[in-house]
Amino acid sequence: MPRYDLILVGAGLANGLIALRLRQQRPSMRILLIDAEREPGANHTWSFHAEDLTETQHRWIAPLVVHHWPEYEVRFPQRSRSLNSGYFCVTAERFAQVIRDRFAPDLLLNTRVAGIASRAVTLDDGRVLIDSNAILDHFDQQAGAERALLPLSGPQRSEAMNLLAFAVGACEKTVAAYYERDRRPEGLVWDDWYRHCEDQARGALALLDAHQAERGERPLLGERMSQVDISAVVAYDFARITLPDTLAPDGTFPHLASASQRANALPAFAQTQWKG
Repeated sequence: MPRYDLILVGAGLANGLIALRLRQQRPSMRILLIDAEREPGANHTWSFHAEDLTETQHRWIAPLVVHHWPEYEVRFPQRSRSLNSGYFCVTAERFAQVIRDRFAPDLLLNTRVAGIASRAVTLDDGRVLIDSNAILDHFDQQAGAERALLPLSGPQRSEAMNLLAFAVGACEKTVAAYYERDRRPEGLVWDDWYRHCEDQARGALALLDAHQAERGERPLLGERMSQVDISAVVAYDFARITLPDTLAPDGTFPHLASASQRANALPAFAQTQWKG
């Protein structure tokens, strides 16, 4: 399940302009464009007057413009009018070319969306794409590849994002289960929903535990601790604190338990443990 800073469903003019402007302003931001059509922008032509945009807007939209007329004439059967105003045209072909050039690795065409939630998009084929908080990614970019907590690119980054999605998902579902079971007033608890959330958290933790079993005492990814290890330990520790009797009793996730013990022996973990 890849993670993105922003997922835009639909690669038409509106989302295309949003994506292009963000790519200019925040080049490190990872953006995904999804569209059911074969090409971005479908089969449209867009036109606008010079006065419709500011000078700055004209500059950044210029790569999309195919034709430009300094003036034009409007004709009706018995009337005509010449306008001394610039007129611009963007074709679907040019729009598609620019979007492909800028977003080729993160452009899903011929792809239908089955569902949209606040932090995830489910595709027709069952794949789930999860967006991410851009803050840690920004710090990784600033720190550089040698110190970053996640790989900055390539297959290892995709694998890291996949595992990280399960760790974050486990935390979110544990929160939902805890609040439903322990924080709602008596008589208002929805047992089915609580169990459903807990099952989802359990499934994510089980996957991480199995992956840790394969890795032994090595980090979940690579040869040094990464954000994946930090998030997996946090997810496990959180489950142990909030739902120790049902979600994470002793011995349920032995390999995560060992990873947690190793991590919490480190000063960075020991000094930031939740004290209750």
